[in-house]
Amino acid sequence: MVINDLVLYAQKDEFDKTYLSLNKKIRAHSVHVGLVTATLANSFKKELSEIYSLSSDAVYMAICNGGCYHDIGLCFLQDKIYDKNSPQDTDEAETIFCHPEQTGNILNRYACVLFEEEGEKQIALDMGLYHHERHDGSGYPFGISGDDIPLLAQLCALIDVLDKAIDLRRSGNAFDRAVDKIREYKGRWFSPVAIECFERNYNEIRDLYLGKHKIVPAMHK
Repeated sequence: MVINDLVLYAQKDEFDKTYLSLNKKIRAHSVHVGLVTATLANSFKKELSEIYSLSSDAVYMAICNGGCYHDIGLCFLQDKIYDKNSPQDTDEAETIFCHPEQTGNILNRYACVLFEEEGEKQIALDMGLYHHERHDGSGYPFGISGDDIPLLAQLCALIDVLDKAIDLRRSGNAFDRAVDKIREYKGRWFSPVAIECFERNYNEIRDLYLGKHKIVPAMHK
């Protein structure tokens, strides 16, 4: 028992070091993705509870955690590469392209110290592996499309793009311009279901970014 405890402690410590090796801007963005995706997912409480065999409250918390982990595969990307303004070279682009699968590998490797329930693990895997898939099949790493993309991953994909678009513009109307981008890609990058869910929750999402208790800009230094 003592030996097992020591092993688990060592694994948790190892995972924490891996997570903290992520660029700070990626970590901040990831927290946003978890929080805002969980807010969207409230529209599908019953469905998600059944899919993942978890209570609604457990699903909410698992999505917040899954958001925090969804980009951990980028731990192999150096800060200077992430921050550069010029296009990535072939090796850098390959690292970015592979990061969802790297995320899946890391989550599976440390599952015993990250998740108490199988449903919690599956939520994190769905968000991590599929948040760059696109409704029209143009995404990566698997090129799946439509309903083959898990519902939760469809929501996560939308918020991942929204959060980055808001921060990259860094202007007074950043939120509205980011929303215009999201709407423009309805049926292409984003499923109609995800877009409709976003529209139903528009005011609550807007308040998260612009309201009294707004979230901190994700990617600023």
